[in-house]
Amino acid sequence: MNYNSRSSSEPLPLSSSRHSPFNSPSHSAPLPQSSTPSSRSVSPLPRSPSISPSPSSLPQIQDIATPLTFNLLPPCPITENPPSYFTGENQLNYYFVKEMIGFSGDSPVYRAPFGCEPFEIPVAVMPVNQNDGEYRYVVSKINQNRAVDDANVLAVREEVNVEGRLWLVFDYVGPSARVLYPQGASLPVISHILFNTVKALVSIHAKMLVHGDVNTGNIYVQQGPPFLCKLGFGATKHVCLQTPYHPHFLSFSDVCQWGDAPEVYPRMNARTCSSDVWQLGVTAMELAMGNVWVKDRISFTNFVRSVTKEWNFGVLEDADFKKFLVDCLNDNPETRPTSEQLLSHDLFRNKHL
Repeated sequence: MNYNSRSSSEPLPLSSSRHSPFNSPSHSAPLPQSSTPSSRSVSPLPRSPSISPSPSSLPQIQDIATPLTFNLLPPCPITENPPSYFTGENQLNYYFVKEMIGFSGDSPVYRAPFGCEPFEIPVAVMPVNQNDGEYRYVVSKINQNRAVDDANVLAVREEVNVEGRLWLVFDYVGPSARVLYPQGASLPVISHILFNTVKALVSIHAKMLVHGDVNTGNIYVQQGPPFLCKLGFGATKHVCLQTPYHPHFLSFSDVCQWGDAPEVYPRMNARTCSSDVWQLGVTAMELAMGNVWVKDRISFTNFVRSVTKEWNFGVLEDADFKKFLVDCLNDNPETRPTSEQLLSHDLFRNKHL
């Protein structure tokens, strides 16, 4: 089948984060509470112990993809003095700042529910540095987020000025899919996550916007009940604290640089809606295979070819899922499906989504 790809004349700029774009959640101790708004420092989190993925979970192909013993992403070297709580612009919502769960650029992200247990509504908050360049960049991301009104996109709730600082408040669902499924997920879970992500991309592309950073680290999941997942977009993308990394190998998840679509890499052409679909295909591979580490672009290309044309085990035995991978990872952007066309893909229709 031939598909016509859509493109945007205004692709999102590359992330300004100085950290790896891998993602992960936090298990740090809650911050101490005080009865009045005050300042306090957050101690740097200790380095987490190393993790070894199960050898049976990843293909043992030395020249294509290598399962390794790897460390967790080092804690973000940020010290902040967050208030114990602050109120929203309407003076009715009280946000109680809890533990740090991640970072976005150089800004920490905290869990900050409002309401009382067991009726807490989970949200996340992030202080924004108000220097000219970064502030304008974040504001543009907030505007992009608010232009997309979709339940599958992690939404900005409000911005609040607290003691001269702007705090961004947005929905919090849970950790990223990358952290929850380091050895891959089952086909029903994969199908559910991909279907909701495709619906989010349809809404983003309908506004002639490009996500540009589609990967499992930007898909946040509540395992339930009920099972929920939302795609971080614009100002609501954040990196969780416990992301695996290896200093000498490339994470399969770093699709937004060396692993991008062939029409984007290595010339670093502008990303388009069609390259979002390529990234969705890589996201589907990561959901199926778990954390896979490759040496370079050639190893990545070989891995893509093996997954789409040679291997048939685990979830790759499902013909609909295999077809989804082949369609999204089509080298030709002109024949790659659009996000809207993917909504009616057999992977979703046959799984009754």
